[in-house]
Formats: sequence, structure tokens, C-alpha cells
Amino acid sequence: MNFYIKKNSTLPKLSIDIFIDSGTDFRNSSNSFSSSTITFSMKDESTDVYKIIDKPVTIVKNYNNTDGPNNYTLQYQFTKKETLKTGSFIGEFKIHDENGTYYLPINEKIKISILDSFSNPDFCCRPNRGILVSPPPSESVRQTTTPTPTPSITPSVTPTPSISLTPSTTITPSVTLTPFSYLSNG
Repeated sequence: MNFYIKKNSTLPKLSIDIFIDSGTDFRNSSNSFSSSTITFSMKDESTDVYKIIDKPVTIVKNYNNTDGPNNYTLQYQFTKKETLKTGSFIGEFKIHDENGTYYLPINEKIKISILDSFSNPDFCCRPNRGILVSPPPSESVRQTTTPTPTPSITPSVTPTPSISLTPSTTITPSVTLTPFSYLSNG
């Protein structure tokens, strides 16, 4: 089985389907299998050095499967630290139960390839990491900031003239015409 995951990724999960029938005997019955602790280990294929040792896996019982009630799926989700280095690795599952610890018998090796990612996680989207390069905003969506006033230590002196040239006296002619009447003496 070949499994591929990108560098610095946590998905997809590694999933292995297990079927337990009456002819398969690896010191475990279907009743105790779901209560067992199953762990995952991963070693470098070229150096045989383990990168992951005995990490717990999730056991999912498949009730909807037509193969019978003894069908299980083992799932392991990688962390970003575990996928930090690219390379080829071999995956192994161990069963820990009341009978002891032993490897899960699988027909073929689980070959795990951690591939180089086409994206650079240091390029963007992470705070305080490198320079964030983004296109300038368009003319229709321009953000402006109003600077806040800062206190000034230097006094500013502006001379203002104090002489006003507006006239203060107004001459208005005042003529009053009264009607003139002739009085007759009698």
C-alpha cells in the first residue's frame, strides 16, 4: 500500500481497513479487538530510524459494511512536526492487549511518501513571519487613515496686525420739513 502526504500537512489521515474472520488468528478475537490499544510507528526507509513511535490510532468499527460485523478501520492523523521532512518511510501498527504486544499482520508494507509541497508556508498567512507581499488596493477600495495629532514642543508664534482702518464717525444729514400753516387773526 502506498500513502502520500505533503510536507507540513496533517491531512489526509492514514486509513487501513482490517477484516477479522474466523480463519485469521492473531491472538485476538473480534470482541477484544475493539477494546485493544493499537499504536502506529513510522521509520525512515533508508536508515531504519523511527520518526514516530507507538502513537495511538483511532479504531472505527464499520457496521454498514456488507463484509460482516468484524470490519474495522484504523486511522492515524499526522502532525505538522511529523511531516516536516520529506522522504520515504515504512508504517507499522502494533496491538497492545492482555496477550502482549505484537505487530498487526498486513499483507503488504505501508509505504509512506512525504512529498515536497508546492506552497511556501513562510511566504504568507502567518503572523510575524517574513514580509507579507500583497497587491496594492484598487482605486475603488482605498483605505485611508487619519493621523492622530501629536503634541508639539515648539511654540508657534503667528503675528497678527492690531490696527483696524474702519471709520468710526458717520455723518448723516438730518433735515426735517414741517408743514407751514398760516394763522389768521380774526
